[in-house]
Amino acid sequence: MFMRLLRKVRHKLTGLDGIMYRLDILQNKLDALSTSVTEAQKCFETEKHRLRSAIDSKSDYATHVSLPVPVVRLQPNESVRIAFIVQHASVWSSWRSVWLAAHKDQRFKPKVVLTPFLHPYSSKAATYDDLKQLLINENVPFCAADYFDVNSFKPHVTLIQNPYEETRPDNLKIDRLKKAGTRIVYIPYGLELGGGAWNISVQYDSILHRSAWKIFARSERHKTMFGKYCRVGNDHVHVVGHPKFDLPNKRICDCVTTELKGKIAGRKILLWTPHFSVGDPPAWSTFNLYSDFIFSEMHRRSNLFLLIRPHPLFFKAMGQYKLWDSEAEKSFREMVKESDNLGLDECSEYSEAFMVSNALMTDVGSFLLEYLPTKKPLLYLHHPDGPGMSDDGEIVRFLYTATCPTDITNFMEMLSLGEDPMKIKREQAVPIFLHGLDKNVGEHICQHIFLSVGAGDCWSPDLLQQRTTEQISSEDFWSKSSCTYLAPDGYYDRKEEILDSVLSKQARFSTAIDIGCGDGRFTFILAKYTDEVTGYDISPILIEKARHASILDNSGSGKITFKNQEIDMIVPHEKYDLVSCMGVTSCIIDDIKFLSILDKFRLLSKPGGRLLLIDTLSVEQEKVVPDQSGYIAKYRNIVDYLNLIVRRGYDLKEKILISEDADKKLVNQIFLFVADDFYIPRLDSHDELVRF
Repeated sequence: MFMRLLRKVRHKLTGLDGIMYRLDILQNKLDALSTSVTEAQKCFETEKHRLRSAIDSKSDYATHVSLPVPVVRLQPNESVRIAFIVQHASVWSSWRSVWLAAHKDQRFKPKVVLTPFLHPYSSKAATYDDLKQLLINENVPFCAADYFDVNSFKPHVTLIQNPYEETRPDNLKIDRLKKAGTRIVYIPYGLELGGGAWNISVQYDSILHRSAWKIFARSERHKTMFGKYCRVGNDHVHVVGHPKFDLPNKRICDCVTTELKGKIAGRKILLWTPHFSVGDPPAWSTFNLYSDFIFSEMHRRSNLFLLIRPHPLFFKAMGQYKLWDSEAEKSFREMVKESDNLGLDECSEYSEAFMVSNALMTDVGSFLLEYLPTKKPLLYLHHPDGPGMSDDGEIVRFLYTATCPTDITNFMEMLSLGEDPMKIKREQAVPIFLHGLDKNVGEHICQHIFLSVGAGDCWSPDLLQQRTTEQISSEDFWSKSSCTYLAPDGYYDRKEEILDSVLSKQARFSTAIDIGCGDGRFTFILAKYTDEVTGYDISPILIEKARHASILDNSGSGKITFKNQEIDMIVPHEKYDLVSCMGVTSCIIDDIKFLSILDKFRLLSKPGGRLLLIDTLSVEQEKVVPDQSGYIAKYRNIVDYLNLIVRRGYDLKEKILISEDADKKLVNQIFLFVADDFYIPRLDSHDELVRF
């Protein structure tokens, strides 16, 4: 009987997507049978292990990875082997003091691995050579990544410099390193402040963060953000400060040449650091907004000198987005060179630029925090349409802020006069946002690693993303669905009518995202009130239907784009005026995933934007209801549901009953919420902020 059952299972396993779901069903059946059939159970377990191995070799790392292997243990009288996977010269400062501490300590055997940085806005050869020359100049021994074998070196610990998995070669990706038995340590390359769904995902909840043995954080606030956004939590995050503040009080490089010093001629230096996110949709760079004004303002301010230090990817990004061609870049460089009070700094290190400057103006980025210890004036350049900032964006409450050209003019005038009314308030912010400025962070990290490895500490979060059987069942049902209509036709007619009525009362939206759009029936209603809508759904069949309907649509509504993507993988770079998710969250059975989706809604919402939800909820306790068709739903308590959304920074604006089942104590309602603005402070007569 069991062999027939196994043959039947093998026959039905036609694709990788269904394997784990069907195996769980088989396991449940086997568990219910007599324990006397042990040989059949062994046969099943052997087959399950074979299928898991097949999945591990082919599926995406975010869903399945290989089975765990033993971690490299520290033997008696053995040095701790540390591999530094270094990719970019501009972020070597994040690790310099850690390497120096390990290099001079006989308890460690460090190896620097010179690794390519694979990025469309970066020249692989030039970036690699810049880093190579820096390491040579600093007498740092290194091994080229092409000749580094992690299985041969067997590092106890491997340090990763950035969370962007796609920038590393295959042999140094996280799953390959984990298979080699090394402990992954992450020391962030910078003090990231960017917000938005995509940025929060890659900075706090990537495969790196979910599988790291240790993450070293810059502050308690930083650790709290990992607890808030990382799916596995933050007990593997340790607050030590950031090693880049350990920089010695000597020049690492000479960005201010003798020629440039002569050009500066003793004038006050304003450092300007444009971000590279210059394309569309708008992100953090304000270069396109303010550059012309800044240059014209500097033309009439001969008493100031503007030292321009673009992000290392800036020039490539300008070309990639066709904002410049090679001639335009050449003209820009010539303009800077010929100007009496403009200079360009492209040195890999920025420590000297910090030292010689008298003030900084910058977009969202690491420098908003890194410049704080200099105690010099700092102007934050705000992009009104960008994705905003992370929770540490509250730093702007202690800084000068520019939301228009006049604010930039006022800041330059203040610098000219030597004034700084926010100096004391800004200095008070330093211990709040930055821990460990004693210039010993590198040594603290090495000591922590040595003691932990020596004590046999090898725990790290499981790379396998855990999902319940119910969640797998729900996702499997909808990924294969060709129809979303499970209720009587009258329900959907009423839903259309109410949705039309609610949206008609709102101001027209510029952008909207419709999560779980199905065949697009209700996405088209959103498009009547929106200039541009993007619909996402897990089912490729439904997305094709939606695209076909879009081609046939002649309503003259806004532009519509449809994409086939599972909800966890939806991480656009932009924020939206309207975030819609109709009839979807009741299909998210796992609460951890449900809560992360609520967080995602907030990260996708512009300040003052709308969140539109339609859900079936319970007026009593929550309940999970399966159906013979494979459909499964979790009807959460309506009070808990609303409280969880309000807790994430939304105000309930409107709710309307669509249908109800009095016997089952269920209601189906439409909810419209308004997103508060968490991060940009309100500036009024009672606020202590100085706005420039």
